[in-house]
Amino acid sequence: MSKHIIRSVLFNICFLIATAISCIIYIPTLLLPRKLYLGTVTAYLLTVQFFERHVMGITYEVRGLEHLPKDGPYLIASKHQSLFETFKLRLIFDDPAIILKKELLRIPLWGLYLGKSDVIAIDRSTPERALKSIEEGALRMKAQGRPIIIFPQGTRVHPDETPADKPYKAGIARVQDATELPVIPMALNSGYFWPKRGWLKKPGTVIFQLLKPIEPGKMDRKKLMNTLEQRIEKESSKLAAEAKEKKPTTTKKRISTPIKVLLLISIFACYSAYWFSMAERASNIYVGFMQDLMPERTFSAPVVSGFPGKIHMHIASEYLQSPEGTLQVENLKARSWPFPFLPAHLNADKVEIRSFKWREPLIFQDFAAKITVIGNILNIKESNVRRETFEGSATGSIDFSQQPYPKFDLSVAMKNHEDFLEHLGDLKIIKRESALLMGFALSAFKEDGVVTVPITQKKQTLYAGPLPVASLPGPRQPYQAPRRNRPAPSQ
Repeated sequence: MSKHIIRSVLFNICFLIATAISCIIYIPTLLLPRKLYLGTVTAYLLTVQFFERHVMGITYEVRGLEHLPKDGPYLIASKHQSLFETFKLRLIFDDPAIILKKELLRIPLWGLYLGKSDVIAIDRSTPERALKSIEEGALRMKAQGRPIIIFPQGTRVHPDETPADKPYKAGIARVQDATELPVIPMALNSGYFWPKRGWLKKPGTVIFQLLKPIEPGKMDRKKLMNTLEQRIEKESSKLAAEAKEKKPTTTKKRISTPIKVLLLISIFACYSAYWFSMAERASNIYVGFMQDLMPERTFSAPVVSGFPGKIHMHIASEYLQSPEGTLQVENLKARSWPFPFLPAHLNADKVEIRSFKWREPLIFQDFAAKITVIGNILNIKESNVRRETFEGSATGSIDFSQQPYPKFDLSVAMKNHEDFLEHLGDLKIIKRESALLMGFALSAFKEDGVVTVPITQKKQTLYAGPLPVASLPGPRQPYQAPRRNRPAPSQ
């Protein structure tokens, strides 16, 4: 398998770049009529297929097409071993409706494209709702005359996994009862060439084997499920054995070494241009954001490095000042892969917050966060901050599109919150009596030594659980430096 590392790396780079670019340039297609939109989807799938065939050496073959009905809708009960078949179903069948979990529709952009394709999204909040959403969606697709594809095991499985590991689910039987459509089992061996996990792939020919249909009304549910499982598993085992025995037949169409070199150079050049454009864009976004906060100052672009891997941005020291106080961050670092919607990791050695009303600043050490930014919404996947014995973390989102105050939907966990509140009292940030009261109130949310509370916002006030903890600044006023007691940045 090690001899396929170079091809796998090249293919993965091509695949990721093609997908990232398509996700961006296809946004206007969401406004097109569905039939025209599906044409652009086919163009993307054919692009991926080109890289599969000519870079990775993976092709596919469909057997048993004679088992498909001449006209009208039908059900395909398919084995599911990898991402490969999800890219091929729309090329093999005529406008299929794929049954998938509803959560996939929430993936930024990708979920919009799935929704535009008109899939059957399963509501898995309860087993009964899941089955009901499948039945209703299947009846809707039957009325449209579209084939319906369901994965009876509900998830991708490794070729060596058995139904004992991932059992077949009765949803397909319920769908056939509701729609009275024939079920065509489909076996495959895609997992041998494109594993469900990992980036290392193998050249060869993936086989899709359509089997004899199971007509409606011929079997009860139990017999249907047993028959379906036996046929798919038996044929999939044969195809797996065929894949292991058969050597890739790509020698006759082998790409010459000069073409491979040119292809590699072209891919690397495209990726390089893309990487540096995304790095410049990230740098400009940072400078623009800081400039919006303090228009009267000129900010320097961060130091960018990391090519050809993750984009690394470094700011040795950043200092912000407002009419309320100052914020200073030391050794701020950010890193992320240059592809849409992947998270960015942030780290800082020191965060110092100073209010002109406080006697001393509030200092945190070892700040870290994992975030994504989609439109005006900041999603905090995870974050951690430490100050002596106190440790805090937050997850959730902040919607900056809400006016005049952003909308907070966070969950905050704190360890040793009493020490932190006592420190706030020592600094005169809050009164000692208030610190004791807040510490007592927050202790009601403590479990296993950790206090977990939701952070919500009503108008200008932030609440930790039921307690008001902070007031958001009002709409930004023209900046004016304070006339006295203006502190200099700490060193």
